[in-house]
Amino acid sequence: MVNLIVRLEKQHVINRVTFDQDVEFVNKKMKGFLTDHSIELRPTNAYTPKENSLVEKQNGNLMNKVRAIREATGLSESLWGEVLMFVVEVDNMSSTKALPDMTPYQKLTGMKPDVSKLYVCRCVVFAHVPKKKRASKLSPKVAPTLFLSYSQSSLGYRLLNLRTGDLVERRDVSFREDITVDSKYVENLLARRYYGSQVIIPDIISFVRLPVNAVIDTVHLPDKVSEDADTLVMIIALMQGMDCRHVNFVTGFLIGEIMDVDIYMEQPEGYHDGTDRLKFRQCVFDSGIYYREGTSGIVYLTVYVDDIIIAAKSSDIEIVVRELSAKFEVKILGQVRHLLGMEINFEPGVILCMSQTAYVERIAVRFRMEQAKAVRSPQMHNDRMPEIEKDKSKINDAALLYREMIGSLQYVVACARPDMANVVRCLGKYNGAFTRETYTMAKRAIRYLIGTKHFSLVYRSTIAPPLLTAFSDADHAICKGTSRSTTGFVLQLNGYTWMWKSKQQRRVTTNTCASELMAASDTLAVEPSRADRVRRASRTGRYGLAPVALKLA
Repeated sequence: MVNLIVRLEKQHVINRVTFDQDVEFVNKKMKGFLTDHSIELRPTNAYTPKENSLVEKQNGNLMNKVRAIREATGLSESLWGEVLMFVVEVDNMSSTKALPDMTPYQKLTGMKPDVSKLYVCRCVVFAHVPKKKRASKLSPKVAPTLFLSYSQSSLGYRLLNLRTGDLVERRDVSFREDITVDSKYVENLLARRYYGSQVIIPDIISFVRLPVNAVIDTVHLPDKVSEDADTLVMIIALMQGMDCRHVNFVTGFLIGEIMDVDIYMEQPEGYHDGTDRLKFRQCVFDSGIYYREGTSGIVYLTVYVDDIIIAAKSSDIEIVVRELSAKFEVKILGQVRHLLGMEINFEPGVILCMSQTAYVERIAVRFRMEQAKAVRSPQMHNDRMPEIEKDKSKINDAALLYREMIGSLQYVVACARPDMANVVRCLGKYNGAFTRETYTMAKRAIRYLIGTKHFSLVYRSTIAPPLLTAFSDADHAICKGTSRSTTGFVLQLNGYTWMWKSKQQRRVTTNTCASELMAASDTLAVEPSRADRVRRASRTGRYGLAPVALKLA
C-alpha cells in the first residue's frame, strides 16, 4: 500500500484513504506515513460495505477469479494468496470498461505491459540452481518447481519447489506450459512442509499434461494454415512437371440466408467432418493442404478461404474439378494467374514467377502516393531506429494511417518480397506509439515498393534432388531499448528462396558470436518442420530430401 501511494503521488494528489477498519490500516507505521504525506485516513462504518463500494466490488471480482483458477488448476486452498497475486497481475494487464484505450498497468506506469511474460498458473518451471547451492558437481543444474505468481518486489517469479515445498523467487527459469504436477502430490508436499505431516513423498515426480483430469486427444490437430502452403505446392508442382489450376468457391455465406441453424467454427466431437468424401487426406503439418492418389500420380489441393489450387497431371485435375462441381458451386478460373494479391506466371516443368505489381499499385492509391518519387532502398544503411516516444501528445495521430500502412507492408512481405522483411519488422514495433517520423519511414518503404513493383520471385525447374539450404545472420544489440539483437534467415530450395523472416531475438546476448549462434538456433528451430514439409510433399518415391546446409553469413 505504501509503495502504491508513493508511485501514485508522482502524478496525482491523494487527499484521502478510505478503509473498513482492518488492522493493517490502523497500525502506527501506516498512520505515521499517511500523516507525513498529509493524507486523511477515513474509516467506514462497521458492516457497511456500501460506503466503500468500489473496493468491495473489486475484491469480489478478484476472489471470483481466484476461485475459478483454483477450481481449474486444483491448487491447494493454502495457496490462495499466491493465486490472488497472479489474478491481480493479469487483471492489471487486461483492458477494462473504465479504461477502453489502455490497461491499468499502462495508466499507472505510462508503458504498455509485456504480455509475453504471462504464463499458465500451475505450469511446471525448471529453475536454475546456482553453483554454490549444488550439493556436488553431479547435482542437477535445475530444480523442478511450480509456477504460482509474480514477485511484487523484483522481476522474478514466485515458485513452489517441488522437492522441498519452499516458496522461492527466481528469474533464471524455463517454462513448460504444457505439463503440471498431480494436485495430490502438491497437497502432500505442503502438508509435510508446513503442517508436520509424516506422509511419504515419492522421489520421482510424475508430470501430467494440462488440463488435469480431462480427456486429452493425443492426435495432433492442425491449428493453422501456413502462409507458404500455396507457394510450397506450386514449387513441388514445378519440380514434378505438374499443372496448377485455380478454382474458386461461390461462397454460401455471402449469398445465402442462414436462419435457425447452428454454425460450428470447429468440428464438434463425435461428428464426421466429411473431408474424405473425395478421398483427400489432410496433411498433418499444414491444415490448408490436402492430397490423394490420382490415376497419374499425387494430387495436391490447397484451400485458403474460398480459393483452391489443384496441382496434378492434367487428367487428374479434370477428375477433381468434376467431382467438386458435382457437390459445390465453383468457378473454374483455369491455370493459376492471380492468387491472394499475387500475379502468378506458371509454366509446368519450366518456370514459376510470383510478383505483386497490382497490389503495390493499390497500396499507392490507398495512401495517395501514386505520384511519389521512388527510392532505391527501403531504409538507409546502418540507419538506427528512433526510441519509442513516451510523450502521448506526439504519438498515435489519428490522421496518420500508420497501422494500415504496416498491415499492407506485412502482407507484401508474407507473399513475395523478402527484401522488405527487415524494414517491416523495424516499423512494426511502433504500432502502439507511432509518430510523424516513423510515418515518414513507412512512406519511404512504400516509395521503394513503387520503384520495384515489377520485382518477382523466380523458381526454375531442375532435375537435381531437392536441397534445402538455410542462411542466417544477426545484427548485434541493434535495439536501443532492450539491447537485443536481430535474427534474419532465408530458406532456399535448390537455390531458390522459399521462406524468410526477420525478428528480434528472445534473449540479450553479450557479443556478436553469441548473437550469430542465437540466429542459427532460431533458424534451426524453424527448419526441421519445413524440411519435413518438403519431404512429405514431394512423395514421388524417386528421391529423398538431401541434408540441410546451414550457412552463417
